[in-house]
Amino acid sequence: MNIIKKPSKLIFIGLIFFAFFGNTIIGIDTPLYTLFMTVLPVLSLGLAIYFEDEHPEPIKTVLKVFALGTLSIPITLLLKFIVSLFFDIESTPFRQAFFSAGVIEEFSKWLIFMLFVWRRKEFDEPFDAIVYTGIIALAFACIENFMYVFSNSVEVAYLRAIFAVPGHFFDGVTMGYFLAKARFHQHAKWRNFILSLLFPILLHGCYDYILMLGNQLSQEFNEHIYIIFLILFLWFDYKLWGIAVKFLGRLKIDNNIYHQEQVLNEFDATHTIDNELGDDDNDYYNDIKNESPHNTPNQ
Repeated sequence: MNIIKKPSKLIFIGLIFFAFFGNTIIGIDTPLYTLFMTVLPVLSLGLAIYFEDEHPEPIKTVLKVFALGTLSIPITLLLKFIVSLFFDIESTPFRQAFFSAGVIEEFSKWLIFMLFVWRRKEFDEPFDAIVYTGIIALAFACIENFMYVFSNSVEVAYLRAIFAVPGHFFDGVTMGYFLAKARFHQHAKWRNFILSLLFPILLHGCYDYILMLGNQLSQEFNEHIYIIFLILFLWFDYKLWGIAVKFLGRLKIDNNIYHQEQVLNEFDATHTIDNELGDDDNDYYNDIKNESPHNTPNQ
């Protein structure tokens, strides 16, 4: 099954091309190139997830959700300030990775989704959840990019384009996957609600913890230790890509099932299957219904 559609593949190729050759086109020492590299990964992943949707969301709604998603940054800063009054969330790599970054940042994104997307009429099929959580995550990553890149150098933009921005996006994909399950599947509704927050927190926390712990141990003992943690980090990042692609594929299947069931429901509402349909219509109805995985036990 070809999970990733051609437009998305072309966007990723464009991202890689401009990351390597954009400096010769614009000029590496210019503020314009720094701005370009800060926004490029966010724009590329945003367009990619938009084109992955078989029934694209209204562009006005997507832009509105992106704008609202930037509010997750001040919410994060406010929550960190409040929590730090009672609990030191920066004292160890574990606390910094799982509490300061994982819990607070992912909760801020989740809160934006629940406040501004959950009840929107545009959220009407499973794949929409990944689109909107992905956009919110990219809005967070965009503002964070500006904060990091313009206070450091364009080299930071390269690293964040490859790791940090996709990392936020993939956390958003996992969040959207479980929110879609919570919205469109009555089975284990509350479990999926909990997983929609817990799963991205764990992924985000592990992502940061590997780097932070490796950095701390290399400073305390031997700088070569960091190489081991870097290899571990690259392996984990590779697995994160795999999880995101798998969840995208599963929700595409769910989307097809959902629309198939919508057709069947409309069919049931307008026809009496046993009495009013002819043999051909009954056969057609039963063929479609039997193809639906929702008629088999949940796996």
